[in-house]
This record gives sequence, C-alpha cells and structure tokens, in this order.
Amino acid sequence: MTDYVRLGKEYPAYYGNFQNIALPRDCMTGDTYERNEFPILRTKVLFGEGSTPGPDRIVLARKNDGTFTYCYTIYHKNNGDFAQCT
Repeated sequence: MTDYVRLGKEYPAYYGNFQNIALPRDCMTGDTYERNEFPILRTKVLFGEGSTPGPDRIVLARKNDGTFTYCYTIYHKNNGDFAQCT
C-alpha cells in the first residue's frame, strides 16, 4: 500500500473513532489490527500544496492477514468532528 503525505498529514491515518460512531461487526472482530481513514478524492490527482483532501473519508479495518474490510464513510462536520454518511 502506498502512504500519501501532503500538508503534514499522512494517509492512511489512524482512525480513533472519538465520536463513538457504531462500527459494523466486521470492523470489531478479534483479527482486526487497526482502523484507518483514507480521503475520498474526486480526481486521480492527489492534493498538494495549497489544497486539502476535503472533508470526506472512508474507514477501513486492516486485518492481521493484511486484508481490509470496509467499515463506513464519514465526513468532517463544521466543528471538525466526524459524522457518518447516510
């Protein structure tokens, strides 16, 4: 997997779920290594100097065997907290 670094932020980034959004069962199993957030890009061009990744993120659970499981899609609210997309 490629790690993307722009504007001091590295992706994938650790997702701590500080807003306590309910996680699907597949994202909480004992074989889950960690959960990561990835920006959702509208183009194939990565964000760079003078731009941002935008508010939208996808959250994936990385398993011990190296595979990933989709958890949900989230976005940054105006106060910076995450909320789940519906």
